[in-house]
Amino acid sequence: KNIDEGVVNFLAQAAEAGGKPDLDGVEEVPEVEPDEVGKRKALLVGINYYGTSSELGGCINDVRNQMAVLMENFGFEEENILLLTEDQDDEEKMPTKEKIMAGFDWLLGDVEPGDELFFQYSGHGSQMPDRSGTESDGKNECLCPVDCHAGPWPDYVILDNDIYDIFYNRLADGVKCVCVFDCCHSGTMADLQCTRAMKPPVCEEDAGDDGSRWMDPPEDMKE
Repeated sequence: KNIDEGVVNFLAQAAEAGGKPDLDGVEEVPEVEPDEVGKRKALLVGINYYGTSSELGGCINDVRNQMAVLMENFGFEEENILLLTEDQDDEEKMPTKEKIMAGFDWLLGDVEPGDELFFQYSGHGSQMPDRSGTESDGKNECLCPVDCHAGPWPDYVILDNDIYDIFYNRLADGVKCVCVFDCCHSGTMADLQCTRAMKPPVCEEDAGDDGSRWMDPPEDMKE
């Protein structure tokens, strides 16, 4: 049905019209009333990389705050939220690649049309060579689990190809899922057809302060 081209044309027309596309004749999609929504499940992954040169300061706070928002404002129950952080003193809740991938299986499992899912990742994102020839820039984006340097890449990272497969190919029909990637290279982390490159404004008081943090890939990947 040539959907990809249709979406691009739709966005182009919207931009030309000042961000307000002409929707005359477009069939309205009925809103789902709150009492019609089924299960609500969330997977929240926050990694501070304690004790490493790439340590971050706010990622665990981010997902804990998001958990509170989901529960207080959007009807999520605590027993339906899986929180993976390295501050829980629980090996089952450590945000390793194995636990995150198992979390995806839990999130997408046992769902039905009308269910709502939410995934947030706050941590490092990085890049590595694309050996398949499918990436226009020759690089795959990846999420960096807490154990990402415990072995070779891509075995210890989660590639954008994996994210695409999980949330595009495996998401059941009629199930709504919102994904938030709070990391470097987030704009193309899911390999979606349409992306938008944006940069936040630089405050004058921060202009001379390079407080950025990043995750370097292994030396063989950098080469």
